[in-house]
Amino acid sequence: PTTSCESALHALPADVLGPLVGFRMSGTLAAAMDISLDLAALDRTTLDFTVDDACTFLEAPVEADLTRFEAPFRHELLEPDGTEFSMETGPGTSNWVPYEAISPFMVEAVLAHEDGSFFRHRGFAPWAIRDALVRNLREGRYVVGASTITMQLAKNVFLRREKTLVRKVQEVVLTWWLERSLPKERILELYLNVIEYGPSVYGLRHAAHHYFDVRPSELTPLTAGYLAVILPAPKRYGVPSSLEMPPGTSRAVLAFLRSMAERGRLPTDALAGAEAELASFRFRAGPTAPTLYEAPAPEDLDTSFGLPEAPLD
Repeated sequence: PTTSCESALHALPADVLGPLVGFRMSGTLAAAMDISLDLAALDRTTLDFTVDDACTFLEAPVEADLTRFEAPFRHELLEPDGTEFSMETGPGTSNWVPYEAISPFMVEAVLAHEDGSFFRHRGFAPWAIRDALVRNLREGRYVVGASTITMQLAKNVFLRREKTLVRKVQEVVLTWWLERSLPKERILELYLNVIEYGPSVYGLRHAAHHYFDVRPSELTPLTAGYLAVILPAPKRYGVPSSLEMPPGTSRAVLAFLRSMAERGRLPTDALAGAEAELASFRFRAGPTAPTLYEAPAPEDLDTSFGLPEAPLD
């Protein structure tokens, strides 16, 4: 039923909200969910949300302060092995690349692979939640999530990596806040500048130099496609076994680019250029080249994409 936004948010226990307990809101919120699920007929699952969101954020806690991203800041995170990673980034630093200086091929590749309806949703994708629910129930285990780019950004810049229900609740609140506070281009700019592209490779400027010795504006359909395809598991696939693109990886990248072309996200001449570039492609050579190892190249790169695009009405 129609409820005060402040009351709805703070109906969550303070221990669950944690540092986000300092959010203050005005306005009202109403929501409904319809779900139909039969374990014997998962393909017929339906999941629909209706939200009447008339909320306004009045105050944010210092932990969710967005002004720190308008100037140089330190991006710090805890790696799965317990080591701490830290780098200076933000506008005006050598690690930062503004949105307008990013290759449009990179923008399209990341959107196509990670969140096809990014510019059309408000941070959450009900159709993707439905698809993830069906697939996870079918597999009998957690296989895929339904995180949008904004949700991924929330956990990258505000939260630690542990997978807990409390962290997921905080991620939802932060996504709500980010979508209300920043334009889409700014969210995408920040996301591309802080995410991981390989072991200890964070931020698009570092990734473009590390793998290809180019500026982010010079990324081609092939190199942008490579960076997009490795995003789900950059630690595993961001370590080439030679200066040539491994066969399994090249097949995955070309399949992805062809899918982009079929969906109108990549011109056919750009696809042809990528196929020609692959014949002579080499990773960067030199002292800062990608780490090489002698293990077999990954032949089974998952070619499924992140979130499906929203179904057309």
